[in-house]
Amino acid sequence: MIISNLRIIEVIQSKKYDSLRSVVAEVDVTTTTGNWLWKKTETVTRQVFKDELAVSWVWADTGEWTPRRDVEQLYAAHQAQAKIKEMRR
Repeated sequence: MIISNLRIIEVIQSKKYDSLRSVVAEVDVTTTTGNWLWKKTETVTRQVFKDELAVSWVWADTGEWTPRRDVEQLYAAHQAQAKIKEMRR
């Protein structure tokens, strides 16, 4: 499973804490099944969610944690790119 292309859909401000936010995003999930000559690759778009006090991202449809730290790294890269773009203005 390869997770890529994070797209932020919505940022929800916390009602309790001014500096915290929940985030809803979409990612592309590519899975490969089969072997050698019969490989099949499929890419689907899935929603992920991070609550304001949560440590990890979860799949919005199942509530399970996303594997490894893929979404966290994509989000960190997204935040860094946004900050760089903002600083260059």
